[in-house]
Amino acid sequence: MTLQRRLLLYISVMAPLVWAVAAGAAWWRTQHEIDELYDTELVRLSRQVLSLLPPGVEPNGVSGATPRGLGEAAPAGGAAELQTLSVAVWIGDRRVLSDTEGASLPWRDGADGFADLPIDGRRWRVYYLRDPTGGPRRVAVGQDLSERAELAEGLLLSQLLPWLAVLPLLLVVLAFSVRRALAPLRSLSQALERRDANDLRPIGSAGVPADLVALVGSIDRLLLRVDDAIRQERRFTADAAHELRTPIATARAHWDALRLSGDAADRERAVVGVSAGLQRLAHLVSQMLAMARADASTGLRHDPIDWRAVIGQALEDALPVIEAHDAQVAVDWPDTGVEPMPMAGDAGLLASMLRNLVDNAARYGPRGGRVVIQVAADRIVVEDDGPGLDEATRAHLGERFHRSAGSKETGSGLGVSIASRVCALHGLDIRFENRTGPAGIEGLQVTVRRARA
Repeated sequence: MTLQRRLLLYISVMAPLVWAVAAGAAWWRTQHEIDELYDTELVRLSRQVLSLLPPGVEPNGVSGATPRGLGEAAPAGGAAELQTLSVAVWIGDRRVLSDTEGASLPWRDGADGFADLPIDGRRWRVYYLRDPTGGPRRVAVGQDLSERAELAEGLLLSQLLPWLAVLPLLLVVLAFSVRRALAPLRSLSQALERRDANDLRPIGSAGVPADLVALVGSIDRLLLRVDDAIRQERRFTADAAHELRTPIATARAHWDALRLSGDAADRERAVVGVSAGLQRLAHLVSQMLAMARADASTGLRHDPIDWRAVIGQALEDALPVIEAHDAQVAVDWPDTGVEPMPMAGDAGLLASMLRNLVDNAARYGPRGGRVVIQVAADRIVVEDDGPGLDEATRAHLGERFHRSAGSKETGSGLGVSIASRVCALHGLDIRFENRTGPAGIEGLQVTVRRARA
């Protein structure tokens, strides 16, 4: 269902409902005002009749008589309905005066004030007035309650019928108004529909109604994120294709040598070359998958981090490289009672970050060198005995697939990029510094700590 139809449906249902509630309240208020008006008239009429009776009037002996001038005929030229109003007068318990309808008003000994009574199958509102002087005179004035209901119904219908008559026109006007009000939304939808799939430029808020500015702003921010993600994917795909070309070509060349060479020594060297190429290819694919997972982690898990488990997983994953370089790995934990850098995050990504730091420390340090992981309350430090970083390498640190010139290691150039991306996702700072001593540079120190606000 379209937004326009939804709005029209809501208005078509809610408008009559609200009107019905208002009509009910108007009916109650009108009925109250009519009762107040007519009750006042009954009181006044009864008092006027009583004031016209002589204090010493005596019964004439004719109960229920209809005196001249109180018959059923209505005045000529008027619209009076005398059948809905009645008057009766008693002296003691003898009826001495009444109109035609008043003859039906019952005598009620001791009655004083209003009473709703059934008379001849209809409901009447009757006001009984006793002689304030204590005399025997009694006056009753009654009105058929159907007269009041008829008046209230007439007032209500006078409001309802015109409203029902213009309801179709009102719906047409509402449909036109809603359509006009939603025209900017349709224009925005059509503009987006006409766009090319590769056109991710922001829409902009120029000419957009104030109610749609927030929506357009959200769409613009989404387009920017999608554009950035697509650019990253394209760059990653291009870099991956470039980097995979070398190990594949190398492995293929060694395979051709193994397949074509008849010399045992050449075949042995070819087998070693194929094995090394496949290992480099496997490492590169593993790093690329880790980088892709880090890039895709926009919604992180926020589980409490157990650094003992995270570091254990990182060392287990890096074990093949550690063993290949005979690296000596040590972990320095904080004193008892000190919690290692408390935080929440994704344990898998943090293990990948530490594995890459340990992997680099083992690869680029001397064979049999030390790799130390220092865990403190506010930071984690990874140190090695390698040659450190020169200025040229520092300038490109963190770039994907960048490796130091002259390096003999067959890395992928993604380790630092993965570590930096994981730290950014967790709000951590990562710093690379050379360790210096009396003999100059004694190794590299990588510090991971919470980012300062």
